[in-house]
Amino acid sequence: MNFLIERMISNLTMEDLALHAHKQGINLSEPELVFSYNFIKSNYHEVIKNPANFDFQNYAGYYSEENFIKINNLINKYRHLL
Repeated sequence: MNFLIERMISNLTMEDLALHAHKQGINLSEPELVFSYNFIKSNYHEVIKNPANFDFQNYAGYYSEENFIKINNLINKYRHLL
């Protein structure tokens, strides 16, 4: 499973991320999109290794309140898949 995630993230573009977010009802502003993209590309290994230890609350300041809630819910949904 981790191999598939790594492959998907290595091919991930900012447009892919924006489209996926939009499909989930999350409309990211440009700064939110850039932060999310860079965070995913730089930190996904750590999150995959220890999904239970990832605390999204640390990143609340990077998102609007509405987007933060939606992304947090999405993370919790995906966390159970790892």
